Amino acid sequence: MIPSWLMFALVFGVNFTIWGTVGFLRVVDNALDRFRRVPRNAGSAAHRALRADRLIQAASNGGLAGSTLASGGGRILTIADVAVLMAAHNEEVVIEDSLAAITALVPARNVHVVSDASTDSTVELALGHGVNVIETASNVGKAGALEEGIRTFGLVERFSAVMLLDADTRLDPGYFQAALPLFDDPDVVAVAGCAHSNWHTPGLSFLGRLVTAHRSRIYALTQRLLKYGQTWRRTNATHIVPGFASLYRTTVLPRITINPLGLVIEDFNMTFEVYRKRLGRVGFTVGAIAVTQDPDTVHDYIKQTKRWALGLWQTVRRHRLHPDLLSAMVGLLLLELLTASLTFLILPVIVVILAVPDLFPVVLHWAPASTVHAAVAGHTSLRTIGLGVLLPDLLLTVVVAAVERRPRYLLYGLFFVFMRTIDAAIAVYTLPRAWREKSNGRWVSPARRDPTGGATIHPVGRLRERPAEPELTDARTSTVAAEAGDVEAQARLGRLFALTVNPPDLAKAQLWWTRAAEAGHTESQNDLGVLLATELDPPELAGARLWWTRAAEAGHTEAQFNLGVLLATELDPPELAEAGMWWTRAAEGGHTEAQNNLGVLLADLLDPPEPAEARTWYAKAAAAGDIRAQYGLGRLLATAMDPPELAEARTWWTQAAEAGHTESQYGLARLLADLHNPPELEEARTWYTRAAEAGRIEAQYDLGVLLAERMDPPDLDEARAWYTRAAEAGHSGARFKLGLLLAAQLAKPQLAETHTGSGLGQRGWARRRARS
Repeated sequence: MIPSWLMFALVFGVNFTIWGTVGFLRVVDNALDRFRRVPRNAGSAAHRALRADRLIQAASNGGLAGSTLASGGGRILTIADVAVLMAAHNEEVVIEDSLAAITALVPARNVHVVSDASTDSTVELALGHGVNVIETASNVGKAGALEEGIRTFGLVERFSAVMLLDADTRLDPGYFQAALPLFDDPDVVAVAGCAHSNWHTPGLSFLGRLVTAHRSRIYALTQRLLKYGQTWRRTNATHIVPGFASLYRTTVLPRITINPLGLVIEDFNMTFEVYRKRLGRVGFTVGAIAVTQDPDTVHDYIKQTKRWALGLWQTVRRHRLHPDLLSAMVGLLLLELLTASLTFLILPVIVVILAVPDLFPVVLHWAPASTVHAAVAGHTSLRTIGLGVLLPDLLLTVVVAAVERRPRYLLYGLFFVFMRTIDAAIAVYTLPRAWREKSNGRWVSPARRDPTGGATIHPVGRLRERPAEPELTDARTSTVAAEAGDVEAQARLGRLFALTVNPPDLAKAQLWWTRAAEAGHTESQNDLGVLLATELDPPELAGARLWWTRAAEAGHTEAQFNLGVLLATELDPPELAEAGMWWTRAAEGGHTEAQNNLGVLLADLLDPPEPAEARTWYAKAAAAGDIRAQYGLGRLLATAMDPPELAEARTWWTQAAEAGHTESQYGLARLLADLHNPPELEEARTWYTRAAEAGRIEAQYDLGVLLAERMDPPDLDEARAWYTRAAEAGHSGARFKLGLLLAAQLAKPQLAETHTGSGLGQRGWARRRARS
């Protein structure tokens, strides 16, 4: 018989016991600081009191006031040293409240918003609060938007710490007073916020309130019993600094890979990077409160929890386990997560097996039911489950209600077990997905089209792009033959009316190609498909698909290619599996453009992608001289392989760039400037210039950054020229940089305040865009 205590251990584990004990030791250690000459614990009451005295000294000493901890220290960080960075995608419903809350705590000039291709009024609402705002050119996801914001706003160079703040999060007024003292410890490089749920969302149903209470109880238990102990200075190892309201020293941000390939969320990975790269420790205090908007329906809760669980498993897969404290903590956490999850999934079945015979004894007369019941009853009982699972869970709810001073928890106490069963199912469900699924990090899954905006996928060739058919010497004779059923004559007449007659007579071309196609002429079937798909307005895609399919099934390589293009790019939703089949058949037949398109499909359109197979087809097309394939192969090698193969990527991008391919010029410049070690800035400048002169707006902006911030000496006049061109084309980052540059060049204080300054600053550029 399984005892109740073992059932309790299987469900709740020893993690809470271990880290709860460590947390108690931390409380004792903090209390002892009052008897020490210099405090040892950042954030303790004694440390905060000493820090307040030091801040008074700092007011007259340029911010240098001596150490506040026995471990040493330096300049005391204040709110003026903190930049707030908010990534937002279509957040018009919540962003005003969040910005009002944060700008009540920090100056608006310190707040920076990156709108990730928002299609609502997010940008306008943010600008209305007087904060710094830029927009991404396409949907790059939260992690990509954070990277862009850090780079574009120059946060590492301008501030000592960066707060990553979600657009639906409001900080408690005492957040910074609680969080900033932890940075007095020079080894602390990140501070995790203390999450609180918003209990005051109006109009919630009972299930909505249950979901909110359950998530809030999770926050209370994990933060007070796990994270508080895990972030003690003597035993520092926590698996997450939540990205909804966290602080990082800017000195470590360049060393953290914020947006690695294939992860669905960034905060688990950023935390692991801190420990794996030995950047420092993580700080946490329950006083750094941030109120976040949690899901208020079961569907949304399941969706978000699946994403979080998948993010954890993916991060563990990426960083692996090592012989260190972090891995020991994570290993125990995951082991208990699995055992508790499996136990919770089995418990409902066990309860049914044990309870049904008590309610309906007659079922025991059925031999299979009696055998199963006897086997289960021999190991556990309803009493054991009640004492080992239900009672401890209720006691935890009582404790949380008392500590949080929220009696409302008690109203939902009996239902939390059902929510934990949902959590258990999600944990088990997401485990295998971590090894087979990747993500591009986008907030909203877009229509499955080529993510490079058509820059790498070959389209169907239009009729007008073909060479003109030579004049037929005797069109009348050909017409007679075509009328008599001569298929070749019908095909020739179709080409005559489509390619030779000026202007083309597409109606007659369609007539004769249809006659030939119906007779099984594969070339006419393909030509007819091209006419229907590319020359008619509106196009007749269904007819084009029919004729291309007939020709493709007969082995016509060009029709196989064209049919793949239609299936992958013209249908909504696209039929990628069938497109891949036809492109594969054409590619195996030596069709270079199909080989390139198959590479695009495998690398960018499939989820999960197949980079190794994509590389094979890209390489065949690239070796045959296909410029788009050379670009695609370079992009795959530089951004999708782990580790990146930069030397080979450079080779292929160079070939395409020298042939005039703008995207390859831009990619090559970024490789040389940002990925190559050491950077080759002069050559990067050359290729940035080529792409910028071709009209690539991002190249114009990046060239401005290179000239103003990375070249030695800087070329500010040319940087200004490129910033201006990009800004006039609508690049919001260029507007911001141009405002800073103009302020510095003109040396006028009023222009330096680009968030509220004159028409030459960011707000002026924003107003200019609004008028255009």
